[in-house]
Amino acid sequence: MKFYHNFNFFLFWIKYKKKREKMKALIIFSLFFLKLFAIEIDSFESSFIQTITNDSNKKIEYFGKLYFKKPIKILWRYEKPIKKDIFITE
Repeated sequence: MKFYHNFNFFLFWIKYKKKREKMKALIIFSLFFLKLFAIEIDSFESSFIQTITNDSNKKIEYFGKLYFKKPIKILWRYEKPIKKDIFITE
């Protein structure tokens, strides 16, 4: 049985100085989330908003979609302000 759920969520970011650390935090959060809830889920799609604040309090908001499909295929598709794909496989 395939379970599909589309939902929107806002990612709260802990202040990190490096962009790479933010991506690590996102990956860890996502894998933890999937481990808890993906037992019966074969795939899902979600919209996201990512807010990054630099040292001078300037904010940039990124908008996109997150896709997941078993076995561990994850795609972050950034749509605005720039288009970019990040793909992770098992």
